[in-house]
Amino acid sequence: MRIQAIRSSGKEKMVDVSSEIRDSDLKLPEVLIDPARKQQRFLGFGGAFTESSCYVLSLMSPEERRGVLADYFSPEGLRYALGRLAINSCDFSLGSYDYLTPKDETLKTFSVAREDRYVVPAIREATLAHGSPLLWVASPWSPCAFMKDNGSMLQGGHLLSADYPLWARYECLYLLAMRKRGINVAFVTLQNEPQAAQVWESCLYSPEEEGGYALVLREALDKNGLQDVKILIWDHNLDILPERVAATFGIKGVKAAVAGVAFHWYGPEAFANLAKCRAAYPDKEFLFTEGCVEGLNHPFGEGAFASAERYARNIIGDLAHGAEGWIDWNLVLDEKGGPNHAGNDCEALIQYDSEKKRLVHNPSFYGMAQFARFIAPGADILSSAEVPGLKVVSAQNPDGSLVAVCLNEGSVNLKASYRLGPTAFSYETPAHTLTTFSEAK
Repeated sequence: MRIQAIRSSGKEKMVDVSSEIRDSDLKLPEVLIDPARKQQRFLGFGGAFTESSCYVLSLMSPEERRGVLADYFSPEGLRYALGRLAINSCDFSLGSYDYLTPKDETLKTFSVAREDRYVVPAIREATLAHGSPLLWVASPWSPCAFMKDNGSMLQGGHLLSADYPLWARYECLYLLAMRKRGINVAFVTLQNEPQAAQVWESCLYSPEEEGGYALVLREALDKNGLQDVKILIWDHNLDILPERVAATFGIKGVKAAVAGVAFHWYGPEAFANLAKCRAAYPDKEFLFTEGCVEGLNHPFGEGAFASAERYARNIIGDLAHGAEGWIDWNLVLDEKGGPNHAGNDCEALIQYDSEKKRLVHNPSFYGMAQFARFIAPGADILSSAEVPGLKVVSAQNPDGSLVAVCLNEGSVNLKASYRLGPTAFSYETPAHTLTTFSEAK
């Protein structure tokens, strides 16, 4: 048995533990990791290839860039297996754009050539580091301006119902263009955050609008040889997840057309809503598709351990309650938390000061490592009992090894007994520590 712990200093420490339980430990709270208590199969962890992230990667030397992508995607790194793409621009783009000459309703001028400058090269390097193709999720932040009732890609607005077929055909052209580049998108979400009218790219959908468009998009995907592309609805927060999904799936034909649900972490950490939704729709897939620490609340290079704890708390809550994949937001940003054309800067796990040629791995990177280095793609997430004060998620990897990740974000040490399959031991988890227990196989 091995233990890896990350503490508020951001340092990692590996220690061995005894597989013995003393008489004095018998009254301790027990964390039971039972491989017979399987929940969902886990697709893996990943990050978003925004134009901003890929631009920052382009500023690095080839050695630095390969190192960052290896840190994320290689078998020796975080083993990221998933990636997220933006269809058209998002706030983390160098500016607002779509893939047309303005107001081309024929779509004859459609071209994703802009993505060939920064995004596609980064994808190819990441795939090389990973050693096999990644699993892709693509999301639009806004349809083209002329397809919306406010005439703008910004400030919300609604997709015109008359343009549902045109927008669906546009999305199919994007998916086909990416396939020509060797990038096969597995999931497409209908709209990023469909209840948020942002100053950047955004579009509003009611459940009726989202359901109606899902039917049109499903038909377009099938007609264009994209039957294997799965549709995910919502792609927003957990606070109203059960009600929103029920309303959308209540529209005739939508449940059959849609493969699952995407969600984010902004707002209440309502993990029980995820479990409730999964129980109501056990045949659907549930993917976490975005989370970040908003704003840059510390000097560059002095990342806050609280960010690592926030990642850990949400990953544990999401996986324990049914998430089948977990995708972080921007892979890498600059020292200011951008570039972002809307001033909506945020923290990334890795940040880069292009002027000083300084690369920083924030504590959140090492927090993510506690999960991604040990819970492999294809693992079975297990149901594991919690101890007061400890948050726990456990898994059995494809090689049969058991893993438990425990977060103590309190101010006192917590001692518990642990049973990972046949192995039993006691351990005192220090305050503000993320600890991983893993079997060597």
